[in-house]
Amino acid sequence: MCSHRQISGSLAALIALVATAQTPYPELTIQDVAWNSGTHHYAVSHRILSPGTSTLPANISGTADAEFVSATSVRLAPGFHAGGFSTDGRFRARIGEGLGQMGDVVIIPEEPYSYMADNIAHVHKWEKLEVGLRLPQQYQNAVDAFFEHYYSNGVTQLSTPGMVDPIHHLNPYADDSLQLVMLLTDPDGQPRMKWGYFMREAKWESEDETAPLVEDTDHPLHPYHIRFRFAPDKEGPWSFTLSLQAPHTQQGGALLPAQFHSGFNFHCDPPEPDNKGHLRVHDVNHRILQFEDDTPFIGLGVNMADRHRPWAGLGWGDYYAKRDHDQMVESMAMLQDVGGNFLRMYLLEKNFSPEFVNLGVYDSYKAPATCNNGTGGGFAGSCQNQSWAFDELLDEARRNNLYIQLCVDPYPPGIAYEKHGWGANPYLLNFMKPRDANNRYDMKKFFFTDGDTTATASGPFYFWKRKYKYLMSRWGYSVNIAALEPFNEIDQMLTYRQQTVIDVAQCTESMGSWNKDDDLPHVVDKWFTKIADHVRRPIDLGNPLISPLGEAKKLFLASYTGSH
Repeated sequence: MCSHRQISGSLAALIALVATAQTPYPELTIQDVAWNSGTHHYAVSHRILSPGTSTLPANISGTADAEFVSATSVRLAPGFHAGGFSTDGRFRARIGEGLGQMGDVVIIPEEPYSYMADNIAHVHKWEKLEVGLRLPQQYQNAVDAFFEHYYSNGVTQLSTPGMVDPIHHLNPYADDSLQLVMLLTDPDGQPRMKWGYFMREAKWESEDETAPLVEDTDHPLHPYHIRFRFAPDKEGPWSFTLSLQAPHTQQGGALLPAQFHSGFNFHCDPPEPDNKGHLRVHDVNHRILQFEDDTPFIGLGVNMADRHRPWAGLGWGDYYAKRDHDQMVESMAMLQDVGGNFLRMYLLEKNFSPEFVNLGVYDSYKAPATCNNGTGGGFAGSCQNQSWAFDELLDEARRNNLYIQLCVDPYPPGIAYEKHGWGANPYLLNFMKPRDANNRYDMKKFFFTDGDTTATASGPFYFWKRKYKYLMSRWGYSVNIAALEPFNEIDQMLTYRQQTVIDVAQCTESMGSWNKDDDLPHVVDKWFTKIADHVRRPIDLGNPLISPLGEAKKLFLASYTGSH
């Protein structure tokens, strides 16, 4: 230990780098400081290095009271100096074993938007900072047991949720079971919070144009299923901690221990010249948008909603193939080349949707038969592979300076696409069936339990909140998502207006007249208000589990069709 007015040399060396990670998160780096007064205490579970480069030294003297405490190691490198103390000035460096485990954490830089320099992670203002966390083995065992039982018949069969033991098996997508929190401190010392999420790496099965998406278990980041994404909006030094809890899951007769990891920092640099921040409604005319730097924005672009066209012998759009993806990437580049800046995209059930068939489990699915005669459904996919594909396209949108109107659920129960689309919607399967005596659905149950707009803590709205939390955790960082469009063409929903269903893609029992439900527009209106409030209102740091998401800059819109 280095104690009062004395330095006895560097302490423990850094432990070996994580073998499976390409870029372990750097130590808490303390440099470019000259303290001759004040209190400067650091106590973290992560490693400490001071300084990261001798060209940015750390000098401690005078009456400064400085202490570096790490649960694992402190390294004092060339360029560090402590001495010339007076009165109560001192420097101490020591190991504090009670500070918790270091955590298996990696940073995923994406140049030029984020990068490493002088052992500090740097990210430009409004760009993505991505961090990966490997689950502790106890947690991973509980997650593996969940999937083993949830898909006891294999992932290409219907799921078996009744086989899951909620005490010993951990659904990593259930935010009230697996709680992943990044607590940040901005350059002004103000607290921020961002939720983590569970994900899987994916890839194309081959280079063939018909290749489907598959999980990439050989990817070097594959073990890091937990990710945090954040885009800083203030220039200067940031710090953050990570916490991991599963307060309802047991293993070996005991609850899984909570994990807390501290000592992480990064620096927010000035924005790239082509990033002007989030879009908002223009302050004066309210008809166009403008960036955070007040630059006006007029969207010019296309409806690039979906791609999964028919393949010979494979049926109508049964899966999203490499050719589809390549054409969407090419379309983005072409749009940018001709001066376009805006596009509309769908999180369609076989393209990019994070939730389909299985309620609250954003992973593999097998669509059941959707009609009374056993037709419809049958196709299989993976929401995680689909979400990975949208990750790729969102990064492509950033590279091409394109802004997205993101339609979250393009085809809820409506006048078309039942057999190969909304017939396997998880909210319909779990909350709206069975049909009534007239073979009709009460669409109000799609949004709230029995259409009760005050029922927000359980039933369908509870799962809607979980879904939007996943969306915002994974993609909410991006300024390139200009607006969220929860549903496509709301007035096409069944019973929103008087309708006659004649589409061949509908089940026979859905054909014919659907009477208007005079209460449905009111319920939809309440749903929009409540889900927007859930996304946009400030985070309650004292009660994060049921807190709004704090994404105040996200815009919402609704679309209609025809003259209705």
